[in-house]
Amino acid sequence: MQNKLKEIALITSLLGILILIIITLLSKPLQISSQTQLDNLTENQRVIITSKVVKESQTPFSKTIYLENKLRVYSDPETPSYRNQNVKVIAKVEKYNNKNSLQLLKISPE
Repeated sequence: MQNKLKEIALITSLLGILILIIITLLSKPLQISSQTQLDNLTENQRVIITSKVVKESQTPFSKTIYLENKLRVYSDPETPSYRNQNVKVIAKVEKYNNKNSLQLLKISPE
């Protein structure tokens, strides 16, 4: 009897995890265009930003993309340059020093 209950509990928890994964993957990113909007979001939310890249800076470990709307997006140092181009950015909200920041997931020219 206990083995049957354990199997039911395992199946139920796996189905719950699967449902959460599906919801996360199918949820649409929020469109933002300002630091104020970013500050009001919670960690791990996905966002879409459409703006012009005005500056880029790079260290050996990361790259910072500065957008015309004053938002900064942090990415891998191998991310190609999009300076002076309009781009569409998909990013994930992360906490750094108790402030929201944006980690690049995808960038493409507009």
